[in-house]
Amino acid sequence: MGTPTFAPNLLYTDGNSFSLWQNGELACPVLTLIGDVESSGKKLVPSPGFAALFESFLRWQPVPPRSAKERVV
Repeated sequence: MGTPTFAPNLLYTDGNSFSLWQNGELACPVLTLIGDVESSGKKLVPSPGFAALFESFLRWQPVPPRSAKERVV
């Protein structure tokens, strides 16, 4: 996976690997499913930490802009 451009809270995936980016920084290690999403079927298993990655993504709290200039990217 390449480095995504700035986004305040981004879950980046190719279907097999998942990374969480917050404020343009990698927030936790890249996690890869155990098996392949295209061929493993019911044998596909999440790697340890998978639930925590999604929890961090869903619980992220944005920092509101303090001025109009901060809203412009």
